[in-house]
Amino acid sequence: MSGINKLTDTKIKKTQPSDKIIQLGDGDRLWLVVYPSGKKVWRVKWKSDYRQDQFTIGHYPGISLKQARMERDRITGLL
Repeated sequence: MSGINKLTDTKIKKTQPSDKIIQLGDGDRLWLVVYPSGKKVWRVKWKSDYRQDQFTIGHYPGISLKQARMERDRITGLL
């Protein structure tokens, strides 16, 4: 893992929903997707065979930033 983590709990909490989907990247394939409804979902995204795949980890704040990073590391280890 590159060790480049861009997100903080403060940044996540301050991110307000808009009329479009917002995607916040943390690095190493981990994304937080913020929907117009206000729902925040952790996703791991990767490319395989020239197409993008993704795995949903869970909802924030039920899954913390630290937990999402650990789950991302576990998932990327399986890829």
